[in-house]
Amino acid sequence: MRFWVSPNPIRVEVEPDITLQDTRFRPATPSRVRLLVFLYHVTQGATYPVISNQFGIGISTVSKCIHDCTQYILLRMYRQYIRLPSREEAARNMENWRAQTGIPGIVAAIDGTHISIKKPNVDGEVYFNRKHFYSLNVQGTLFAIAFGFFANRVLGVVDFKKRFIDIEVGWPGSVGDGRIWQNSVLSSHHKVWLSEFPTFALATGPHREEQVPAFILADSAYPNTKNMVTTFKNTELNSNRTIRKLNAKLGAARYHVENAFGIMKMRFQLFKKPLECSVEDARIAIYLTSAIFVLHNFLIDVKDSTTVDPEEQWIHDQMVPNHEDVVQDQDEDESTRHVLIRHMEYLLSEDD
Repeated sequence: MRFWVSPNPIRVEVEPDITLQDTRFRPATPSRVRLLVFLYHVTQGATYPVISNQFGIGISTVSKCIHDCTQYILLRMYRQYIRLPSREEAARNMENWRAQTGIPGIVAAIDGTHISIKKPNVDGEVYFNRKHFYSLNVQGTLFAIAFGFFANRVLGVVDFKKRFIDIEVGWPGSVGDGRIWQNSVLSSHHKVWLSEFPTFALATGPHREEQVPAFILADSAYPNTKNMVTTFKNTELNSNRTIRKLNAKLGAARYHVENAFGIMKMRFQLFKKPLECSVEDARIAIYLTSAIFVLHNFLIDVKDSTTVDPEEQWIHDQMVPNHEDVVQDQDEDESTRHVLIRHMEYLLSEDD
């Protein structure tokens, strides 16, 4: 992976802060070694004892290297790599998704995922999720881990390039996607943000056009509104061919967020097993997870050519909506999805 590109933001931004001074009693661990320790841990999933043996340093030193690098990646790089797109970037996202699906207005796709963790010593039970393991809930996508672990739920919003433009990290795995979205920062201001972008005219009849605003694409665990369009539930797909056709197009676009989580999980092998750092304090796992999201976007920006194939089973599990805490009461009577349905009905009637 291209962590050593030149000029290298990781080294430029982070290395000065993790550089230590020699003392009277021992020389300091070089900053390059400290950074390599961190990268070896997150990319290979190596444990502290394995890293200690490989680098010839103490376990406490390994821990300090990882914590310091995590802290300064978040401090120096987070705002640069996890951010909402500019007008120009959003326009390219909408153009690319329209070219793929024929549907205008898609700015981003959102979903949630579980990051498996060891049970924290403090308030550990709240991290026990509906799949019977402990996790952090991250706004993004969902994947299943074996019984008996804890997880962290993460909500993530991605663009067409599979960069995460917004994340909510740290909710206990017992909390559903709908509740996380309802309490997220992006939820509170996404309507104002999306109103900055143009609307698109769609034909819904022989002499009729309706406007489609910029919107976020989600699964059926989220509310249907003017600025959020969801895919359909399985029970709705049997109603008519219009919904099946539209759902296929929406699903093709939403696959980007599921695929982004799959790529990140395979690229950073640390997520293959429950995060052990959560035992001491769940916040350590939250910070480390956030730092890895930053590195995922960094590798996309530097055009890392490493081939990463997400596991098929993981992607399948990820596509199952988490319907806990679905915020149906926020559905709008006349949502953007209604306009898309009428547009699809018109197109199909023209083909008949």
